[in-house]
Amino acid sequence: MNTRWVLLNDAGGVERVLSPAGANKFTRDRDLSIGCIGYRRKLAGSLSFVKDDYAYFLTFETKPNKRCKEFTVRFQIYCDAKWHNFWDGTFSTGSGTWDRASCRFDVRPDAKDKYSCIIKALNKKVNVLQVAPVDASAVIVPSLDFAVCRPGLPIESTCPGIFDVDGTTPINEYETAHTQFVDYDCGAGTSTYDLTIYWREKQTTFCVAGAPVAPVGAGWVLLEDNCAIDGTSVYVRNSTIPWTFGDATITFSDSTTPVPPNDSCAWTYLGMVDINEAVDPFCIGFYNHAWICLASGDPVEYSRARPLMDALEYQLSQTGCAYAGVSSDFFEHNPIGDAQGYEHGINYVTGEANEVNNLILLQNSDAVDPSASNPATIGELTLKDTLFMLLNYFRVFWDIDQNNNLRLEHWKYWSFPVGLDLAEYPDTVEHLTYSHLNSDIPRYERVKTQHALNMDFEGADVIYSGPCVTSQDGSDLKEYNIGPFMTDLSMVISDPDAIDLKGFVMLATSYNGSVYNTLLKQGALSGNFVTNAPVSTANVQANYWSWDRFLPSGNLNRQDVTFDAYIPNIEQKGVSVPMCCAIVKFKATDRVVSRLTGLVGSNAFVQREEFDASNGRATYTLRYPY
Repeated sequence: MNTRWVLLNDAGGVERVLSPAGANKFTRDRDLSIGCIGYRRKLAGSLSFVKDDYAYFLTFETKPNKRCKEFTVRFQIYCDAKWHNFWDGTFSTGSGTWDRASCRFDVRPDAKDKYSCIIKALNKKVNVLQVAPVDASAVIVPSLDFAVCRPGLPIESTCPGIFDVDGTTPINEYETAHTQFVDYDCGAGTSTYDLTIYWREKQTTFCVAGAPVAPVGAGWVLLEDNCAIDGTSVYVRNSTIPWTFGDATITFSDSTTPVPPNDSCAWTYLGMVDINEAVDPFCIGFYNHAWICLASGDPVEYSRARPLMDALEYQLSQTGCAYAGVSSDFFEHNPIGDAQGYEHGINYVTGEANEVNNLILLQNSDAVDPSASNPATIGELTLKDTLFMLLNYFRVFWDIDQNNNLRLEHWKYWSFPVGLDLAEYPDTVEHLTYSHLNSDIPRYERVKTQHALNMDFEGADVIYSGPCVTSQDGSDLKEYNIGPFMTDLSMVISDPDAIDLKGFVMLATSYNGSVYNTLLKQGALSGNFVTNAPVSTANVQANYWSWDRFLPSGNLNRQDVTFDAYIPNIEQKGVSVPMCCAIVKFKATDRVVSRLTGLVGSNAFVQREEFDASNGRATYTLRYPY
């Protein structure tokens, strides 16, 4: 197979053919640690220029104003009666090593491909507050615990655990939240009474070293120490928000089983009042159930939010790279619509209503004080900050697509067809030897956000067990840090002094055409209705973390689960194939069918490709799902 090196001119044409020494080995792999799902070729060594090539580059080296001129070199392979572009690289005469005595210039060019520009710009700080602000709102609801009482009836029967022994003073941080008049008709007669609603904040935390750990903030009182039972503790305190929900809605029933009033709201159950024989003899056997719609509370208004995808578009524009823009079926931002199961308004991972298609950002100081006379004007993020958060939180990876878009999609999207069947190459060298990468399999996976108070936002470790996980002390934890981002908006309101003002709060919202309204849903761990729950750690893991785990099963959100898919942890090295045009054109993202495929039961992923033009062979390191 014929090959050559050429130097390109400014127009992209061939300036001259080069003859460097030691320049015939390349590698191809991908760096999933930065979220890039695509593969990049890299030159395995340096180019060594002598004779005429040396003399050519020396004319630039001897002129100080030309030493930083960028040269582009290209390695080509002759395939299908034409030169096939295999690899481009850039360098300057000021980036190598000169041996003037031996007339030799050594340099290792940087790869020049569709990823080069964005990778060089990953650490550039960009003030995303230059993006046009939008209006947002949120009904702030901490983790609340309720009880209801009917004055005039025996305290022990209607309000157990709320009052002291005298039945006069609320205990365990309960306090009066709201009182209202109730008028009901059980069919045999009508009755009225005053209903009192009590409430408190209630947080369950994970114990550390067998001891309870109080939530962040003031006023917490230990209610339950369950460290020896399930590794948790329960704390309570007075509510940090006012009652803004109006009167509770009362349902009247002959059953102790509560039924929500209707399906117009995600109703929160407050408690039950037992109809007392002495007071209401005509209503014996009936019950009043009290409900509130948390979403009906007075919202906090924000006028300085930024849509996350708009911020990312702005970050990309500030790189100076000629990318077209950002596209994502997962986030429904400029969607292509080619994700399996894609439907407008439906998340193709969960198959349910998309809760991440209207993500917005609040600079932390604007979240703490939304009506401040001096709003935040600087909120810097690097592209790496944003892409790492999308990777470590939502399991979203990126690539540069055929339309030159930064394509953002969940791991589930990146499934590729078989592109290489080794049985078609009789000269393949494949040893049926493989290793289990148990040293790469952690016992625990943990998400770290900037701040979290509620259990759902703190999240629980993903836990693996058995002999396949690593057992080395200190290396059994894999942490996913989402950097300067948090999602626990209730904590911002209830404990503002604990908040680093330089970060960002990310909110999951619905957009009504003018205002982004923060979603209020059930937390996957607590079961309580929580402000911004769709982007709490527990909910994010429940919805999006089942597709690239280390083993087929594990413990997620404190429940044993079987995952939908898992990353390849069986490694086979040294699979060698003779180079031909088909191998040159093979996309490393495609899957490989090998002899080992039939033994382990799955097609292989390319972990690494090594190409040696001197012997005309490509050597692969392959990995198979467990």
